[in-house]
Amino acid sequence: SLGGDGDAGPQDLSNALWAAGEVGFRHDRFLTSLSERLTGVSEEATHLSHSDFSMQALCLLPYSLGKLRYHDETLIDAVLKDAVGRLHECNDQNISNLLVG
Repeated sequence: SLGGDGDAGPQDLSNALWAAGEVGFRHDRFLTSLSERLTGVSEEATHLSHSDFSMQALCLLPYSLGKLRYHDETLIDAVLKDAVGRLHECNDQNISNLLVG
């Protein structure tokens, strides 16, 4: 949820990205900002650890980026690396979302 400082949490970011992907709304500045935050590149935003994400929220990231045809190899590699370490948490839908992405 949104904290007092206005930063979106993992579920908020995943939900926003999923919704954008579902309706085909691509906003490159948002996507770049999200990527920088998730890969630790951004100095302005609080870095989110992938472990902060539920498995569903984590697996929706590559799925949603794929729907938007937004390629960010650094982000996808980071998400996949984390997901592989947490495969025991995956259900069939999570794995499907990773593969589609």
